[in-house]
Amino acid sequence: EIDPDTGLWGTNGYCDVRRAIYGAYHQMILYFYHDRPINSPEHLVDCVLSIKHRDGGFSAYWGGGSCEYADAVDLLINLHRRYDYRRGDIEQALRKAALAILRRRSGEGGFVYKNMAPFIHNGLVKTRAPAGVANAFSTWFAVMNLAQISTVIDLPGFDLGRPRFNNSCSMGWYD
Repeated sequence: EIDPDTGLWGTNGYCDVRRAIYGAYHQMILYFYHDRPINSPEHLVDCVLSIKHRDGGFSAYWGGGSCEYADAVDLLINLHRRYDYRRGDIEQALRKAALAILRRRSGEGGFVYKNMAPFIHNGLVKTRAPAGVANAFSTWFAVMNLAQISTVIDLPGFDLGRPRFNNSCSMGWYD
């Protein structure tokens, strides 16, 4: 059941907007892939933009969150492509998100999950990375986000050429 006030699942008494956005990304991939209509797209844009930090991020905490950025960025880009609503605000949010992502680049060239914090994915010990050290999970999300953002706005100093995305419906797919 999609809450018509937000365009999200769960915000009608089951979870907050932020958690609903993080979950919606995984469902919306299917909607975008199959070109299905989106319920309340304007409310969905408003909700995603409402969780943006001043630092450009979309996580519940300051300084990063590769997953959370991916969820918000993907939704904003797909909504930007399909609807003529708050396009300038979306583009500005994407610019700030790109800068926030680039600030999480580590010395070795990869990306960290969150600035100044260690990373471990779902408690899996072999995924652990100390604070300030890049990991494959965060690097994959960062590069995917930057590639997606570059299809909407120019990213000075970051040229991927014409990014190629997965053509199968999955994470990493982009229309």
